[in-house]
Amino acid sequence: MEYRFNSEGPKGSIKKIARFQPFVTNVGTFMNLGFGNWDESTQSMNDKVTSDNKDIDKILATLAHIVLHFTAKFPNTEVYAEGSTPSRNRLYRMRITRQYAVMSKMFIISGVTEDNEIEPFVKNVNYIGFIVKPKLYKRSQLDFI
Repeated sequence: MEYRFNSEGPKGSIKKIARFQPFVTNVGTFMNLGFGNWDESTQSMNDKVTSDNKDIDKILATLAHIVLHFTAKFPNTEVYAEGSTPSRNRLYRMRITRQYAVMSKMFIISGVTEDNEIEPFVKNVNYIGFIVKPKLYKRSQLDFI
């Protein structure tokens, strides 16, 4: 339920961790995606620190691949993610907006409002969190290679 990778940039190599943990709500169980720097001294994840290693697009692409990998193993899973600050949520919203055309082919994307309502993702709306669920599809033809 953990994935580890490195951020590579002007500040060197920074260890990152993405961790999935279940949490139960009144509308069902989600897998929370936690993400941050790995702190060797405390042997724990720190999701409050800003690395500023100039590779945010690469990191977010890596996280997207992690979610794809995880949901391929657990296809009925809904993944919840939120930033540790409003500015991080804004960053996530902007990146989802930028990649929406691609992401929406693979996932049903929802936003969580300040009133804890879940709604289909809308560009330029501030959300406190995001939910993605893989789209299940039917194969129309079996090709043998």
